[in-house]
Amino acid sequence: MMKGGIAGLMKQAQQMQANSLGMTQQAAEATRTQNSQIDAFSGDPAKAEALVRSNRSDYLVMCRASGETSVYAKRRADNLSSAIDQGHAPGWLVPVPGFADGALLVYRLR
Repeated sequence: MMKGGIAGLMKQAQQMQANSLGMTQQAAEATRTQNSQIDAFSGDPAKAEALVRSNRSDYLVMCRASGETSVYAKRRADNLSSAIDQGHAPGWLVPVPGFADGALLVYRLR
């Protein structure tokens, strides 16, 4: 069971799955509405790590099936969301086993 705070872009079903794995959210239920999370996924990739860590997150979760990832890719092609979606997560993220092939991607912060 994984314990810790999560930052991420996911729909309610994926939030429930993450919660069933023992992950908890530190902030509001919909972290995607927080400006820092939106900026982390869609803004300057050089600032993404600091933004995610500023929320004291232990895990980063992204749902590939979410329409948000394609919206963020249009905002800036080289952002964190696009890198993860293309299989190029930055070195500060470690894939959590069991989530490589599905719509829900889970990474532990290094």
